[in-house]
Amino acid sequence: MKELKVYGKKLLATALAGVMALSLCACDEEDWDDEGWEDEPTETSTDDTGAVRAANVNAMQMSVNKDTGEMSISRPQLSGEAMGAEGTWTIFVYLCGSDLESDGGAGFADIEEMCSAKYSDSVKFVVQTGGASQWSYDEINPNMTQRFVVENGNITNVYEGSDANMGDPNTLAEFLTWGVQNYAADNMGLILWNHGGGSITGVCFDEKNDSDSLSLREVDSALLTAQQYMTEKWEFVGFDACLMGSVEAANILANYAKYMYGSEEVEPGAGWNYTEIGNFLAGNPSASGAELGQVVCDSFYQGCIDAGDYDCCTLAVTDLSKIDQVMQSFNSFAKDIYDAGGDADSLSTMIRNIESAENFGSNNDNEGYTNMVDLVALAESCGSYSSNADAVRSAVESAIVYKIHGSDHPDACGLSVYFPIKLGGSQELQIFNDICVSPFYMSFIERRDFSASIYYSDEGSQTADQESNYYQDASSGVSYFVEDGENYCYDQSSETYYHYNANTEEWEEVSDSNLDADQYEYCSSDQTCSGYSDDSYYDDEGCWNWNCDYDYDQSSGCYRSIPNQTNQYSYADNVEPTGESKHIKFLREPSLDDEGIFRFTLTKYSLDHCADVYAMVYMVLSDDEVLLLGDTYDVECDWKNGKFADMFDGYWISLPDGQNLSMTIVDKNEDFVIYTSPILLNGEETNLRIHQSLEDGSITVIGTWDGIDGNGAASRDFTKLKDGDKIVPLYTSYMLDDDFTEGLYEGEEFVVSGDLELDYALMYEGDFMYAFVIEDVYRDYMLTDLTVFGVDENGDVYFYVEE
Repeated sequence: MKELKVYGKKLLATALAGVMALSLCACDEEDWDDEGWEDEPTETSTDDTGAVRAANVNAMQMSVNKDTGEMSISRPQLSGEAMGAEGTWTIFVYLCGSDLESDGGAGFADIEEMCSAKYSDSVKFVVQTGGASQWSYDEINPNMTQRFVVENGNITNVYEGSDANMGDPNTLAEFLTWGVQNYAADNMGLILWNHGGGSITGVCFDEKNDSDSLSLREVDSALLTAQQYMTEKWEFVGFDACLMGSVEAANILANYAKYMYGSEEVEPGAGWNYTEIGNFLAGNPSASGAELGQVVCDSFYQGCIDAGDYDCCTLAVTDLSKIDQVMQSFNSFAKDIYDAGGDADSLSTMIRNIESAENFGSNNDNEGYTNMVDLVALAESCGSYSSNADAVRSAVESAIVYKIHGSDHPDACGLSVYFPIKLGGSQELQIFNDICVSPFYMSFIERRDFSASIYYSDEGSQTADQESNYYQDASSGVSYFVEDGENYCYDQSSETYYHYNANTEEWEEVSDSNLDADQYEYCSSDQTCSGYSDDSYYDDEGCWNWNCDYDYDQSSGCYRSIPNQTNQYSYADNVEPTGESKHIKFLREPSLDDEGIFRFTLTKYSLDHCADVYAMVYMVLSDDEVLLLGDTYDVECDWKNGKFADMFDGYWISLPDGQNLSMTIVDKNEDFVIYTSPILLNGEETNLRIHQSLEDGSITVIGTWDGIDGNGAASRDFTKLKDGDKIVPLYTSYMLDDDFTEGLYEGEEFVVSGDLELDYALMYEGDFMYAFVIEDVYRDYMLTDLTVFGVDENGDVYFYVEE
């Protein structure tokens, strides 16, 4: 049995001198009336016993030795003395309503769920409301900060204060410090309720304050403040929000909690089942955070099944006492891939594999970018370059004590990690630098974008042009050069020259020549020609240290982490793709072969600097305008020899009225492809999510999803279509002028009747256009010239030959 320790309470500068506690008899909305309020409300307050600790903060220490790669971690240690009577539970819910409440009443619905749980004097929910422009129950005031205690089917208003920004760490810190002083228990949990956006944009987006959100370091600051009033860690900290089950979040929460509950993927709108949480604790007050976590996962998954949203869902319970092994194994892995990334071919292969690995939310231009990738999938995608990839998997499997996942994510490991599939600029790198769990991983990411900035400059563009013409493959010792417009190479080991024959598409030995490969200055594949260095991450002793600097705000009694302010990443704001990458050059220009196949062959330099190859399909509107139908990976890719060819068969997905949809691939594996298509639904812009089975070709409409908003918050709702819904397909149009001028084109209105059954069939008879997209490793690309192809009345696809 734990010893119960009674605490003196500390004064919060912003707390009210006395706060009315208004009790209601039940949580059912129909029972909330004026007669339910007590005439003599109780009060809660804080007193000033105990001194505020503004110095010697107990923060995590983490460092990495650059030479050895060794990572050391020291986390805060608490006394372990009980904070409440044995078997008691308080779950604090930081309920930032936002549009989830103001548009759909989801926040109040979860409060009602808490009220519907079994009665127990040992279990209570303490809820702070805010962040929504309106609430579905009148007694929750959108212009105030309110706190409620939910216990035994009753809800009591115990605090009312001035309106506060739920995206401000002080607001969270004040709630937690007040909460643990007034409602401490043997076991305490914290739930952050709202939208989530992943490791960069964080959680709890306050719609009344420009969607300001809590970053991970702001969550860190609030928890650090509350910890000054605690002797035990939180039993769990959970995110009833999208995309927050990341290794970056787990690393921070390991300082304050025993378990983390979080989803790698977006969460459907219904979220967690608070009735089941309360029921379980009422019957099992001695349960651990791991046992409760299983109930959270299973009841959440069942709710997704009931709502028909289970395919994409994920949720995992992480044992945070084991997260250090995850961190250390990942750091060793990151050192390996950073070292390997000094070679151009290795870097491009790793990036290509990572960007094809399992990722979450959306990572496309239609819906936005979360840049969250499965941690184990990322490690395994680079397994050829690191002997530590298996150790990452083992450490993660040990740390994840329970998880659920739908059929769209059968291999989700339980933890994601940030990887910039599309970089949002210097601020994004700055934020990530403050939460990145390894300096080697930070350098692996930065090397790519620093190099991109160099090559995007006028001087750098000339450098890229030079390097692409004079390139040495360090692994084979072969030097490639261009002379008089012809491609040659010199094999140093055999002292033999070769010439590329464009007619036969073969390298042919040059038996007698006056060629002199030594006259040229080459860029070697194993050198960072951009001049990147990772020295800035280490001190004079070659040591990287986790940023553990905090300011103490005396007026509010809250800590704030001090970010590493630097202009180091300003270069990332000056990178704009050109569509004419200097890194992409051809041995065979994109053209039709004798069999009518559209194909091309890359130079060795370009192959080593190529990150991806796919194709775009366009519908011809007129002689001077086309519509983008979307991208396709129906491309035959020979990554060993640099040869690529179209395999497009003319099939496309369309509405029942025959309108081809504009399609972008969201996710794909050997079993299925998930697409997104921009549409107007009843006059509002959104995206139609579509699932295609690769086993039988069947098409299933998942629903509509709004994607990632401008503040980085992921929409939680997949909306099911219903009779009478009006769909208008949207397309990007292009004028066939020198500027390839872009516009927006609306298709014809289609009215849904019954289940929407899309067609996957040959395109209708007519002319279309096709182009390869060749992405380089530095975020630029080459869009090849459009070539026209036709579909005849028999469904045969053919390309036109220019005469």
